[in-house]
Amino acid sequence: MTPKLSVIIPCYNCEKTLAEAVASIYQQNLKVDFEVVMVDDCSTDGTRELMLELARRYHHIKTLFHERNRGGGATRNTAIINSSAAIIFCLDSDDVLPPGSLSLMYDFFIENNYDGVGVERSIKFDGTDKTKIEAIHTFKSGPGKIVFEDLLQRNSLCSLYSTFMHTKKAFEIIGGYPEDHGFDTQAFAWKFLANGFSAQTCPGAEYLHRINFHRSYYVREYEDGKVNHNWFKIFDEFFYLLSDEAKAMILGADLNNHKQNISDLLQRLPVAFAPGYEKYLTVDGRSRKRKEVEIIGPTGRTMYESYWLGSESLREGKPEDALRYFLEARQKKFRFRILEEKILFCKLCLSGKTTVQAFEEIEARKKYKKLGSQSPLIRKAFIALKKKFRPLKIFYIELRDRKRADAFWKKALALVFFYVRKRFGVGFNNEDPSTEAIDIVIPTITKDFQTLEISLESLKNLEQKINRVYIISRREEGLIKLCEKLGHTFIDESSILGYPKDEIKYVVKGHDRSGWIYKQLLNFGVGKQIEKENYFVIDSDTVLVSKNSFIEGGKYVFQDSTEWNQPYLEIFERIFKEKPRNHLSSVCHMMIFNQKRVAEMLARIETIQAKRWDQAIIDLLDPNEISSFAEYETYANYMGIYHPSEIKRIPFYNKSLKRSELTGLKDLEEKYGKKYKSVSFHSYAN
Repeated sequence: MTPKLSVIIPCYNCEKTLAEAVASIYQQNLKVDFEVVMVDDCSTDGTRELMLELARRYHHIKTLFHERNRGGGATRNTAIINSSAAIIFCLDSDDVLPPGSLSLMYDFFIENNYDGVGVERSIKFDGTDKTKIEAIHTFKSGPGKIVFEDLLQRNSLCSLYSTFMHTKKAFEIIGGYPEDHGFDTQAFAWKFLANGFSAQTCPGAEYLHRINFHRSYYVREYEDGKVNHNWFKIFDEFFYLLSDEAKAMILGADLNNHKQNISDLLQRLPVAFAPGYEKYLTVDGRSRKRKEVEIIGPTGRTMYESYWLGSESLREGKPEDALRYFLEARQKKFRFRILEEKILFCKLCLSGKTTVQAFEEIEARKKYKKLGSQSPLIRKAFIALKKKFRPLKIFYIELRDRKRADAFWKKALALVFFYVRKRFGVGFNNEDPSTEAIDIVIPTITKDFQTLEISLESLKNLEQKINRVYIISRREEGLIKLCEKLGHTFIDESSILGYPKDEIKYVVKGHDRSGWIYKQLLNFGVGKQIEKENYFVIDSDTVLVSKNSFIEGGKYVFQDSTEWNQPYLEIFERIFKEKPRNHLSSVCHMMIFNQKRVAEMLARIETIQAKRWDQAIIDLLDPNEISSFAEYETYANYMGIYHPSEIKRIPFYNKSLKRSELTGLKDLEEKYGKKYKSVSFHSYAN
């Protein structure tokens, strides 16, 4: 029998709370058939095993599993798409339903034929003790229609921002939850009401919300500095419904100011919505409003209307139209930074008209896996562009391989965002750097002794405190004396893996690459010989010329570069049986490592490959590829898949110099420190 109600539970690292959440569903005294749909978003704890156990314990439970971490919005979408009932209720995996609350909501929903029903009260309890009440939020007392203005109640006290019951039809019409930012439930509520769906508060309905137990998703977004950026994406989408005063406030807000929430600022405005906005709260309201604004023409439109048309065009994947509207807004003295950022983005997309045509063709057909049939057009696009953007040559080459062609557009888009972020200095100024003590590891070889001393001197530009510096190399008397002189610790490289590099036989096309691969394996194995949990590895030919931080706000900072190399990604997939998530490179001559995570990664390699981790990597090297493995790329992609909440990414601000340009640290800082965070003197750049 088809269930009447589907309860969906998005799951991520919730092995300590999920069982209680599920048990509360079966205490609701529901008189109708129901199902529970749980989706795991690639948890790293025991959530998956617990889900399977709960499915055996209770009836009518579906379990689905993401192969990679995709975020809350995607997890909710997967659950609802795979549900069977016409009515949906979403329960967070760390929350609890009081007995009878769900049946009360369902009966109220059916009796009144609403599109959505919200709870009357949210009861916040501390940790594992449901009797320890921290706060009670009453959304609306008694039955009451939830109107669009309720989305801007003080402190975001709108019941649709929490869990609520709605029809699957409404979900399908509005296109589900957004997957491009972290405020998926808030954005869904805006889309729900903006499309004219009715929602009511159910008298007496409550739910228990757990706090102070772990870092909630909202807290993680706040710590990442994403709160205002998420709100901006929501407000930007519904720009046409807001008053001019609200538009000016949103566009002028500092999105990086964590102390000032732009949603709170909007709530304080006397009038936040445009006059007569209610007539556009229908399924076709947005398109009707757009036609009205387009008919007015350039001279009759306000600067805000021109900006909105540009943003709409950009969301549709039409940068040429978007640029025309944005330039129109600029002519009307539209002076907000976000406009210049969007203009720059459009120009990057429009570096060649052929590129736009290619992307439009791909987007229209929605057949990325059959891109081979379109490759002549796309090759033409990149031939025209490769002189301007050298990294695009990589993608052009990739298109020759039909198996890789379906992913090229993701890399191209990632590259565009990389240049935009770098253009505006994202991550150049360190934010909330940690001053905890870390160890420094510098592997070196004889030919890099020339740059080693200045690299050591430049460690003063590291924001983190230095516990101890370890120099890894083969035994060289001069190097050992240098370590003694500077108070550093020398590690004989052969002591780390238990064998010298000569035991590795890795020769490709006449080139002996044994030492190269050996050095990278050392960076994984050295953790057992150092003191601190976190250690920073830097190449001995790399110099820090301005302040660098690699732990910020409790997260590890990884750097994105354009030194993308397909074999690095292919060996990662062979090792872990997982596809890498990052579409840029993490090969940046330096990286912060966590001993616990490295050990966990190596153990995973040994489990998958059934042999010692270093031997597994050596055995999986491509015998025809000179550069087929990178420890930085491997670790960064591992963290991106299994621990994405522990890292943040910034662009790589580095300049490669010739050895002949090597001078004193002070000179390098003065010459390059304002624009770059590091410089590298590669042995091949003479």
